[in-house]
Amino acid sequence: MGDSFGNTLPRRMPSTERPGKPWKVEQAPREAEQDDEDALIEAERQEVRELEKLADRLEQVKQQLANAPGPADDTAGASTELLTAKVLGLHLEGDGAVISYRSGDELKEEIRETCYIDADGSEEELARLGLDHLEHGGKLLIYGEEARVLARVFGRELRRPLRRGLVDVKRDEAMAVLEEELRILREARAVVVAVVVPDVSAEEASLLRFHEELLRGMLEVKGRKAVMVPATEAAARECPGDAQSVAVTVHVGADWTGTGLSFAGITGKKWGLAYGIQDVLDKASGVTSVPGEKLRRALLQGREGEGTEMAGMAARVFLGELFGMVAGRLAEEVKSGWPEKSPGIVRMCGEGAGFASARELMEGCLEKAGLRETFGKVEVLAEPEFAAARGAVLLGEAELKKRAGG
Repeated sequence: MGDSFGNTLPRRMPSTERPGKPWKVEQAPREAEQDDEDALIEAERQEVRELEKLADRLEQVKQQLANAPGPADDTAGASTELLTAKVLGLHLEGDGAVISYRSGDELKEEIRETCYIDADGSEEELARLGLDHLEHGGKLLIYGEEARVLARVFGRELRRPLRRGLVDVKRDEAMAVLEEELRILREARAVVVAVVVPDVSAEEASLLRFHEELLRGMLEVKGRKAVMVPATEAAARECPGDAQSVAVTVHVGADWTGTGLSFAGITGKKWGLAYGIQDVLDKASGVTSVPGEKLRRALLQGREGEGTEMAGMAARVFLGELFGMVAGRLAEEVKSGWPEKSPGIVRMCGEGAGFASARELMEGCLEKAGLRETFGKVEVLAEPEFAAARGAVLLGEAELKKRAGG
């Protein structure tokens, strides 16, 4: 006997059964019968205790889900402005999606979870619990914020449809999960959806093309156009800066770190590194046993404590290694004759740029690479985790204007 999440409960023996050897036909002594009755009663009591524990756990889940953002249908929870915007920016990364849209003179965002877990039990049980789920390949999957909560409560493996910023082609269910979680985009009235993609190296170019075709098939409905833009190009457009200076945009994402050289918001040469914040957190967790999510929150808030001090130190070491690789590549570009204008500026964005001391670490790496005179300033964009999605909206608006012949 088990619940819908695969937790095994004690088996209740049918009333017609009794413990003992079935081939024994003679009348058992009264003492043996009493022992059997006591064992049955104790088994029933144990089952009640287990059911009470399960009920408590389910109540805990319900309370957490009630407080978690998660739409009950395709458009619930989405703002009217998002549903009616002409241009949307979509940034898929790690286990979430950022959707950016224009609201008057401002750009706003909504975040949706794209993680999922395997589910046991029947579809009726999942529906009765009000869990977002789908069936794929004969398996039931729970997806979204609810999946994250259940994975934490029941110790389930939390899976992601993306690998290194691209749809995980090794998981048949990956695209099905993305389609369900992003179905709101099919219902929106947007004419253009600008999709942020990783700044991949030549080795991943074929995977990137496959990724882009899958997303176009999902998004290009009702005459809509899906435009693919590299992360660094989108981020550079969101904050172009001084037209007289050459800038380096460093997008420190969950799975990828992209770097682009730009002038007046127009990004030219760019490259990518298949190493991101998730790698940093995984390595730090591996040497300190501090859960990655706990460490992530501590670094973003700049308040390490409760056993995260050593993990935070390890994370900064690994983050410094990542920034050192970026600085080394920039040093190669400088030796080849770039930039003509000096000093330049380094602009950091992406989730990793929001970590405490990220700017100081980058400044130190530039110093070691002998680039402090070349790059006189390092700055972190406001709300760096949204920079690429916001820049995608601006690029999408330019595409819309071009389509209109403006």
